[in-house]
Amino acid sequence: MTTFVPVVQEAQFPRPCTTKEALNNKTCCPIWGDSPCGTKSGRGICASYMGEGLHPNIIDYRVNWPGNDTTLLDNYECQNTSVCNLYAWMHNYAAKSYANSSINAAHRGPAFGFWHRIFLLFIEREIRDVTGNQNFFYTILGLDPYKPLYPALPTVEDVLHTRAKDYDTLPYDHTAIRSFRNKLEGFDIPRDSRNLNSSMHNLVHDYMSGTLSDVTTAANDPIFMLHHSFIDKILEDWLTENVKAKYPISDDVHISQNARSYMVPFFPLRRNSYYWGLAVRDLGYTYNEG
Repeated sequence: MTTFVPVVQEAQFPRPCTTKEALNNKTCCPIWGDSPCGTKSGRGICASYMGEGLHPNIIDYRVNWPGNDTTLLDNYECQNTSVCNLYAWMHNYAAKSYANSSINAAHRGPAFGFWHRIFLLFIEREIRDVTGNQNFFYTILGLDPYKPLYPALPTVEDVLHTRAKDYDTLPYDHTAIRSFRNKLEGFDIPRDSRNLNSSMHNLVHDYMSGTLSDVTTAANDPIFMLHHSFIDKILEDWLTENVKAKYPISDDVHISQNARSYMVPFFPLRRNSYYWGLAVRDLGYTYNEG
């Protein structure tokens, strides 16, 4: 079971900054109170941002997020939308593979668990705002190790199989072995009589079929939140047991999931390694024991 408590809102993207004029000028410091961005009251600051190592020929605007110019040739559109549609779009946008790579911003690399942790926090915050319910919980159903609900779903033994010593290992993608992250994500598959093609996180997506099995629609399925809450709990248990572990610092990590790269497409900006070392209670929620 997961209990959620309120957290302080850190930032927002002001509506005046979504106008065509603001996007074309590439400057937006709306007046709040008697100063730009509410600087005098400590609400915010007006400052420029430039991504690291930008290349003039890059056309994937997720690379070096958000430094690439998304307004190039009017390649932008701001519109009102529902929370549900925005939620589904964010997952789809981040999950598209980069050119010449099987990796994306949310899967197949070290950022997998942390990206989805923040993704869940986003939708939970929106649910609280919409419903006015500031405290709610999930009930996460465990599988009986002797009588699993479905033979093709992950078992307790599969969960135990994830307990690798290292958080992630070379080459920091879906082929990594002895990697907690890759076992949890489900690419490092237990070899047994079930002859599975996927495991853990991936296996649940595959088994449930329908919208949950397609990355473009997965977040539309209500089971998505329950599923990833359990994945997040396993991540938190591992982090608690491995306090000396570190987020991988290596040139072999794809740029989208590099420790210094910003998570796509979240705001306020947070680097992939930012949440390492922050306990879930610091983020506004807890897990029951067991």
